[in-house]
Amino acid sequence: MVKLPVKIPLVRLYPWHSCYLSVLSNYDECMPWILTKFIPVFCLSNEKNELWVDYYSLDNNDKDFCPWLACNSSRIDYEMISMLLDSTSTSLCDLLLKAISKGFYISIEIDDFYLSSSMSYKNFSIIHEYLLYGYDADKKIFFSAGHFNHGQFGFSNISFSDIEKGYINESTYRHYNGKQQKPIRFLKFDATGLFDFNIDLVAALLNDYINGVNTQCNFNIYRNIYPHKVIAYGVNRYSFIKKYYASIVNAEELDLRPLYSICDHCRVIYELLCFIKGCKYFVSMKTFIEEYRAICEKAQAALNIAIKCRMSNNITSLVKINALLDNVFNLEVELIKKITTQLR
Repeated sequence: MVKLPVKIPLVRLYPWHSCYLSVLSNYDECMPWILTKFIPVFCLSNEKNELWVDYYSLDNNDKDFCPWLACNSSRIDYEMISMLLDSTSTSLCDLLLKAISKGFYISIEIDDFYLSSSMSYKNFSIIHEYLLYGYDADKKIFFSAGHFNHGQFGFSNISFSDIEKGYINESTYRHYNGKQQKPIRFLKFDATGLFDFNIDLVAALLNDYINGVNTQCNFNIYRNIYPHKVIAYGVNRYSFIKKYYASIVNAEELDLRPLYSICDHCRVIYELLCFIKGCKYFVSMKTFIEEYRAICEKAQAALNIAIKCRMSNNITSLVKINALLDNVFNLEVELIKKITTQLR
């Protein structure tokens, strides 16, 4: 049996963040990078006019630029994996077992239709990323991290046979054909990685956030990162999230992810303020932390209302959400303005 270290991460909104962060979260030296990296947020709309809220990334793939993963990690696409397995007469699981035994974590995208630990099992196909961090050869299971229970991040076991069926199958190949070849990433923590916490950079990113701008987009000249239209950055996303919840007409179409994204980001900013307090940049941070905790509680209250509406199949209480979000917006902008003034 082999088990590499993992930990529940601070950021757990989507698997493309939470899986690799469950590796970094074992190491205190990674926290300054995490707290800086996950300040910028944005929202976009796709061809179905669906609202999507996420953290902004210059490359839309943080693993390739993370100081502790970039050097010791490799990406192999679907076609190359298939060629490798055919030419060596090796099974997919044998390849993954050998990699984990060498200290590599495995980031793999699987069709949940084939995963007995998934809510989608034998119901419908949907592709999600999972992190394999160990295995028990006798029980023929991988130890995995991912979003198993109602989309919440956690740890579970995936059988060898489920991995084989969930990765190599017709539906997943069709899903990626013409878009990207479904990669497997082999990730190994590099203890020589470095990141210096820069308070001026943090202040600039916080200032971008409350002004609803994204100065990082100047680097988009190198790559067209997002195929859909970005409609808002930073706090400007609140107005679109409010508009979305005001448009809901039945509980079945209620998407909780925009509110989860707000709570997730509030948790990041709260931990950032606690980290800055520990660095002793200025004495009044304790008061700011207490004020921001109250903001986090209001954001959580809005999410709790939406969850109750979803569970009860009754949306009459949704009107309370926008009042709470207005309060969160106003308090957050006012408080972060005070903080950035002192940081500069």
